[in-house]
Amino acid sequence: LRLNNPEKTQQIFDELVPQLVNVVADQSGCHVVRTLVEFLNEAQVTAFVGSLTRDLVLNLATTSQHTRRILQVLFERHRCPALQAVVDVVSENCVALATTQQGCIAVMRVLENAVDQQKMQLLTALSPRLAALAMDPYGNYVVQSIAQHFNKEQGSEVIEKAFAGHWVALSRNKFASNVMEKVLHAATPATRKAI
Repeated sequence: LRLNNPEKTQQIFDELVPQLVNVVADQSGCHVVRTLVEFLNEAQVTAFVGSLTRDLVLNLATTSQHTRRILQVLFERHRCPALQAVVDVVSENCVALATTQQGCIAVMRVLENAVDQQKMQLLTALSPRLAALAMDPYGNYVVQSIAQHFNKEQGSEVIEKAFAGHWVALSRNKFASNVMEKVLHAATPATRKAI
C-alpha cells in the first residue's frame, strides 16, 4: 500500500472491502484497513463509505483507538461530501459517542475535519446537550473542540445558547470548568459580556 501503486491498491481494496466487518475487528487487520484508507482515490472512498453499515461505523468509533483511527484517517485524508453517510451515523448517535473514551475522539475528528455542512449537521445534533456534555468526563472534550475549531461567532452563539442559565454550575464542575476556560478564551466580546 505504501508503494502507492494504484493497481495494487485496487486489488487490495477489492479483496478487503467485502470482508471489512471481519478485518476491522481483527487486532492486526484494523491497521491494514487504516493504511488502505490513507491511499484511497475518490471513487474508492465513495465505495468504502458505501460498505460501512451503521453498526460498523459505531464499532469503528468505539471499539479501540486502532479502529477509531480508521475513521479519523478517513476524515483527515478525504475531507469530502462522500463521507456524508458516516456523518449521518455520528450525528444520530453523537451524545452516546461523545460520552465514551474513543467515541468522543471520533466526534472531535469529524468536527475538526468534515466539510462545513457536515460540521454544522453534527453541531446542530450536539447543541441541545452541550451543557450536559460539558460536565461529562469525555463529553467535555467535544465541547472544548467546538469552542476551538468553529469560528468565534458560530461557536460562541451556539455555546451561549446552550449554556444559558448554567454558567455558575458549569464553572464549578470539575470537567465543565475546563470547558469554561476554553469558552472564555475563544468567545466573542459579546459572549464574554453575556457570561
